[in-house]
Amino acid sequence: MKKKNIYPLLLISSLIINSCVSTSIIYHKIGSSNSLCKNKSTLVLWGAAWRKDQKEKELREEIASKSLSKYLSSSKCFSNYKLLKEVNGKSAITLSDIEAINFSKTLETNYDNIIFIRVEELGPLLNLNLSLVLFDGATEVKLRVRSVDTKTNSLEYDNQSQWKNGGPYVIKGINTLEQDMYDSLKNIFETEN
Repeated sequence: MKKKNIYPLLLISSLIINSCVSTSIIYHKIGSSNSLCKNKSTLVLWGAAWRKDQKEKELREEIASKSLSKYLSSSKCFSNYKLLKEVNGKSAITLSDIEAINFSKTLETNYDNIIFIRVEELGPLLNLNLSLVLFDGATEVKLRVRSVDTKTNSLEYDNQSQWKNGGPYVIKGINTLEQDMYDSLKNIFETEN
């Protein structure tokens, strides 16, 4: 019996499968500004609003915290910033705009604006299909970002974005989530939408 060389077939299959990996971004934006990158002094209030059946909430919040800190410290969009998850024992993202503005006035720094970042999804996805593509997977970052001007008390920016990176026959875990969230933040803050 003659042996067949299966390596070329495996190489072609691998190229076809890996060429299907892509990143998609969906936006919904309102407000008077096209960009958040203004080199302003900024108070950043963040938190998570997970779905009820969300697994490993603490791990995901730790990843989100690291990614936020990494992005804010390396970004050219802020002259200075303060990142808070809680304000007076309360989740920072539950504050109204006026409550957040009044809180910012109690701080030593006069912040030009307040940015609320609500993490709604941060994790891997796996979809099973009844088609030629039996499964597809991705990582997903879903964020709601709002900016309020503390001088005029007006909404400058309100954006909901959904970042997905993956494709057919891709299985992704949590290893890339910190970088995926960083890339999603960079896209939100540094791209005029």
